[in-house]
Amino acid sequence: MSTSCSKPLPALLMLIPVLIATVLYSYKITSTDLWTPDEPRYALVAREMIESGDFINPQINGEPYAEKPPLFFWAVAAGAKLFGSVDSFTTRLPSIISAFGTIILLVVFLDRYLGRRTAVIAGCILATSPLFFWHARSGHIDLLLTFLLTASLTSFYRWHKSRDSRHLAVFYGGIALAMLAKGPVALLLPLLVVIMFLLLQKQAGELKRMLPHIALPIALAPLVVWYLLAKQDTSGLEAGSVVSRQVFMRLFGGGGHSVSVWYWPFYHLLSLAWGMAPWSLLLPFAVAWAWKMRENEPLTFMFCWSAAIFGFFTLIASKRELYLLPMYPAAAALAGQWMRPVQRAEGSQADPTDHACVGGGAPAGHDRGCCRGTLFSEKGIS
Repeated sequence: MSTSCSKPLPALLMLIPVLIATVLYSYKITSTDLWTPDEPRYALVAREMIESGDFINPQINGEPYAEKPPLFFWAVAAGAKLFGSVDSFTTRLPSIISAFGTIILLVVFLDRYLGRRTAVIAGCILATSPLFFWHARSGHIDLLLTFLLTASLTSFYRWHKSRDSRHLAVFYGGIALAMLAKGPVALLLPLLVVIMFLLLQKQAGELKRMLPHIALPIALAPLVVWYLLAKQDTSGLEAGSVVSRQVFMRLFGGGGHSVSVWYWPFYHLLSLAWGMAPWSLLLPFAVAWAWKMRENEPLTFMFCWSAAIFGFFTLIASKRELYLLPMYPAAAALAGQWMRPVQRAEGSQADPTDHACVGGGAPAGHDRGCCRGTLFSEKGIS
């Protein structure tokens, strides 16, 4: 068995997912009216922000809108200022930009840590997953949340490998912005991923190096400042309702999105099955393989990213298909990496393991095949 590294794939191949997304997400994006109930509501909130000049307290028809923090509405209003009006295009623009940003972040990250083939495959899987595709073309908050959490989590792993404090700053900065988009749940999700990963890697001591006692209060500061400003204007009732609704009602009461408790374990399994179809057919095999390949640290990180978010939303009372969007980049990475051993079975000369060597760090674009015949041989895979 050869131990030489395969040649790097051309960097231009990383544009394939972006080109696919360009066609899918931009084609006739303004050909449909705003879809009820969320798109018209969010567009109206942004329009009233512009008309009233009040960017602190979201309103609908002059009445406080206490469902969401303001970041998405600010983004829609910014697009409206740039393009002239709040319409179907400017309402959907934050989601389009977030979708492209998420795909690019994923491809660049995987190119560095799991290889260019995996990066391209995973990017195509993510771009063509039905639920991701649908929300890239609709004015909803969750793709903005997905983009910010993707930026945050990929930055954490870069910090984990490099100890560059700039990556840690982006990790906490992404959390801060994500909380302004979706509320406190945006703090819980990345922390669950990080804790699960560090525990599996038996590196729980790294939590102290992340300086959470300093960084978390700073990350919370933008949400707290918005809350205090809103409280000053509205006696705190509306801003407080956002916090209580996004935490307590979503976690324990469902907040209008509850299902039968007997359906809880299956709801997100079914939503993921159609939301990533046909790629979801690969996920059971990809997840089992990732668990078996726990020596592969970046692959384990993707496993924890998927599992922590899926487990969290399976356990809470509130259920919506779009809640799983923040795990889609990691799920696409698992499926993309799992497809690599198929190439070996078909006789491909390219090493399917990519970054199977523990730790990683081969030049971007290489298939990381320098450890060929080591880890897979140890596992009895020829």
